[in-house]
Amino acid sequence: MAKHESKIKWRDLQDKAKTFPLGRVYEVGDLFPATKRKVPDERIEELKQKGFIGDVEEEKEEAADEPEQPKEEK
Repeated sequence: MAKHESKIKWRDLQDKAKTFPLGRVYEVGDLFPATKRKVPDERIEELKQKGFIGDVEEEKEEAADEPEQPKEEK
């Protein structure tokens, strides 16, 4: 499954719970969906078209997987 991240701050009215009864709030850079729930492809495309989410850049994913190397001292 492709990963997506929020491009703007927005409220997902289709993701409600006791802790966020008006809908989950996504900040810029938050991963979507915030949980492992299944989101239909149509919903993903709708959110992309409206500018709420975009695909996570491959560089970001790779950088997160690699441990940071210590800098060499001169």
